[in-house]
Amino acid sequence: MKKSWVLILIAMAVLIAAPAYGLQMITNGNFETGDLTGWTIGGDFPALGALAVPNIWDPGLGSWVGSVAPPTLFGLQAIGTAALMQSFVIPAAATMAAVDFCYMPWSFDSIEFDFVWIGMQHDGGFDLYEYWGGVDFGGLETPGWQQFHQAYDLSGVMSPISCTIAFGVTTTEDVIYPTGLFVDNVSVEVGVVPEPATLLLLGGGLMGMGLFGAARRRKK
Repeated sequence: MKKSWVLILIAMAVLIAAPAYGLQMITNGNFETGDLTGWTIGGDFPALGALAVPNIWDPGLGSWVGSVAPPTLFGLQAIGTAALMQSFVIPAAATMAAVDFCYMPWSFDSIEFDFVWIGMQHDGGFDLYEYWGGVDFGGLETPGWQQFHQAYDLSGVMSPISCTIAFGVTTTEDVIYPTGLFVDNVSVEVGVVPEPATLLLLGGGLMGMGLFGAARRRKK
C-alpha cells in the first residue's frame, strides 16, 4: 500500500513539474517529400522562384533540400525577388519557441548588388522578427552550409501568434552571375505547458489506477 502511494505521489510530482512538450509548427521542413508540400512560393516568380532539389552537398542533411533563386534563362538571371515561405500559428499556451534551420547562400561571384535574406515575421504582440541578410560573400563563391538556432521566451504572451518564416533572394543588377539560397531542416518547435485541468485529470487517473491496484492486492 505504501509503495503504491509513493508511486502515485512521484507520478503526480513529475506531471506537475514536467517541462513543456514540443509542438512542431513546420510542415515538410526537411523537404524529404521531394517537393514543396506545406510551403508557398512568394515574390515575383510564384511558379519558378523555388523548388526542392536533390541533395548533392551534405549527405547528413537528407536526400532533398529547398532551393530559392530567381529563374535563369540562357545564363542570365531574372531581376526580382524569389521567396520560400510557410505560415503557422503559435498557440496561446506557448512558453517558448525554438527556431532552427540550415542554409547555404551561393553565387558565382561576390554579391555586389544581390541579397540573400531570411526572416520571420509575426502579427503583433511579441517581437519574433529576425533578419539575416544583405550578405556579401566578399569573393567567396559558396561559404558552405551554416546552421541557425534561436530560442524565444513566450511566457508573457497570452494570445495566439500568427507567424511566417521566409527564405529569399533578391537580384537587382548582377544578372550575369546568378545568386541563390539552399535551405534544409527548417524547424519551429513550440513548448506548451499542459493546462492545470489536464494535469489534474492525468493525476487523478494515475491515482485511481494506484488505488485499484492496492484494492486488488488487499483482496488477495
